[in-house]
Amino acid sequence: MRTSSNAIKAALLVVFCLCSGSAFAEDPVTKSIVFLSASYGYIDYDNDRDLKDRDMGGVALGLHFNRKWSASLFYSRSHPDSELGGSDRFENYYAQGKYYWRSEDSLRPYVVVGLGEMLGAEGKAYSDTVFHTGIGLHWTLQPKWALQLDYRYFKGFGDGFVDQTLMSTIVYRFAEGEK
Repeated sequence: MRTSSNAIKAALLVVFCLCSGSAFAEDPVTKSIVFLSASYGYIDYDNDRDLKDRDMGGVALGLHFNRKWSASLFYSRSHPDSELGGSDRFENYYAQGKYYWRSEDSLRPYVVVGLGEMLGAEGKAYSDTVFHTGIGLHWTLQPKWALQLDYRYFKGFGDGFVDQTLMSTIVYRFAEGEK
């Protein structure tokens, strides 16, 4: 009796695995929700930071959950000159989310909110938790390619600085792209 009980359990396990495999084959979540983006922009540093405004670059890896919501991990870097002489290096790491209006249109506005950390080096070691928010415009060129332009406001929790950026971004979506 024990052998047939084990055989039934094994058969049920095989059937369950086959059914779950076919269920995943029908899964609407595919690689097309994944995106990679590259950004280039201009950063306006808080006057109290004694840094000269300059260009910056960044990359992001994220997910488009649907046409209204996305989330990503964003990294950016800049090398501003200090107004006191020398230069600094800043690296930013953020988790951010975007909400898009007019989601069925190829040209749609969005709001972005994020939280992360800014690290500084060279001139002096520096670290601060940073909140940012902003508005932008997303333009879908093709299902796999899009352009974005946005303005962001950054606020440091530690020393209270306020930086601002204007950024342009090219977005690539994997697999079939946007549906």
